[in-house]
Amino acid sequence: MNPFVIITDSNSEIPYTFAEQHNVPYVPMPYALDGVEVSYDLGKSGDCAAFFQKMRDGSVPITSALNPEYYVDMWTPYLERGEDILFIAFSSKLSAAFSHLCLAREVLADRFPERTIELVDTLAISMASGQLVCSAVEMKENGSSLAEIAGWLEVNKQRSIAWFTNIRRTQPSKLPP
Repeated sequence: MNPFVIITDSNSEIPYTFAEQHNVPYVPMPYALDGVEVSYDLGKSGDCAAFFQKMRDGSVPITSALNPEYYVDMWTPYLERGEDILFIAFSSKLSAAFSHLCLAREVLADRFPERTIELVDTLAISMASGQLVCSAVEMKENGSSLAEIAGWLEVNKQRSIAWFTNIRRTQPSKLPP
């Protein structure tokens, strides 16, 4: 079994402490809020309370996808060390990011034909995706192979569900903001 690394994006919403404790590299996904571009680092350096307050006050975050070269640059050191990659990505239905992952894999397949880059489209975002990352990490730590984990993710990814709500108050509420 070849050594491999599990990588995800910050849209998985795994706690940064989990990422650090389990050596899970992640892509800090970009967004802009009030004209300021930020790379979301799982809340490690940002102020999540301030972010949500700005949204309550009417600000709308605008996301963007990283270009394929970003992923090529990020993955190359792992491949050069002889590691395969299992990238667990947020939904292809929400961004062009997954198609950029596919393009990066094509570029690197020519340079590293002996390496495997497995991409899993979770079809989810936030902790619905993050729970899959956590399960994959647990499986790896218990000795599962990249192929076993990727297969399990494909079978189980539609068992995670995320609910999004948008509640607009038309009258004052007794609930805290």
